[in-house]
Amino acid sequence: MNHKVLQIHPKDNVLVALSNLNKGESIYFNNMEVTLINDIPAKHKFAISDMEENAQIFMYGSIVGRTRSFI
Repeated sequence: MNHKVLQIHPKDNVLVALSNLNKGESIYFNNMEVTLINDIPAKHKFAISDMEENAQIFMYGSIVGRTRSFI
């Protein structure tokens, strides 16, 4: 079990950091590896994959916004 991150809903394309995460750290989640390109403070969200400009952001299983640029 991964205690560093939480996916609130299976449809979400962001994860919640449960502790401070460091740039360059690799997070393993659902058989994939995400290498962080920035420090992520605890309780903040981060994308689990690349997202094009104007992509939908899902949290809590619902669309909560769109990206303004490539992430």
